[in-house]
Amino acid sequence: TPTKAELISATLTPEEIAKKMGATSLGFLSIEGLKESLGNDRNYSLVSFDGVYFAGGNAQGPGCAGSC
Repeated sequence: TPTKAELISATLTPEEIAKKMGATSLGFLSIEGLKESLGNDRNYSLVSFDGVYFAGGNAQGPGCAGSC
């Protein structure tokens, strides 16, 4: 798993990323936009994007109250 510093979006703007890729533009979906595009009738795990687990936990683990 890469560190945050290794992720391209952590160090470059969308315009810089587009230029690096040779694209004319680049856009990102919001989490709500992603949910809408997938269909709200499905129960996808978005923990990689929002840190929220299904069981009411957080990015440290299901059911963790921040002291794990």
